[in-house]
Amino acid sequence: MTDTKKVARLKVGDATMAVAFTTNAQAEYEDEMSCDFTSVTDFFARASNKDALGNDKRPQLSVRTMRAMLWAGLKGGSSDGKGVSMKRAGEIIDEVGFEPVMIALSEAVALAFGVEADGEERGKGKAAPQDGKKAQETPASAS
Repeated sequence: MTDTKKVARLKVGDATMAVAFTTNAQAEYEDEMSCDFTSVTDFFARASNKDALGNDKRPQLSVRTMRAMLWAGLKGGSSDGKGVSMKRAGEIIDEVGFEPVMIALSEAVALAFGVEADGEERGKGKAAPQDGKKAQETPASAS
């Protein structure tokens, strides 16, 4: 069973799908893409969240890599995702758009490896808000 604390959420139509990079999901990705999963985890760890003008941006992956990551992450997310085909993963990207998928993938990588999207280890480098306010949910993490 997938640890629900290590699952990102992706809203697809009226459904919410779980995305998680379990050991088996990573191995599925490696089998499909014939490369180590560390190639994408390194990418997310090094990717900047700001462009040259200081505007928010998301790292960009090739469509093939994004589709394979989503496919593997859905397989690791829940029993509902285990039956998702590579083709269906591509259809989900078409349905929801690149940005929500990238948010869910980067969150799932961070949850799996304890690395924030900015490369900082969880629990280091950023203090919790002092005024008691909760951090805002991203569209991918909203349930």
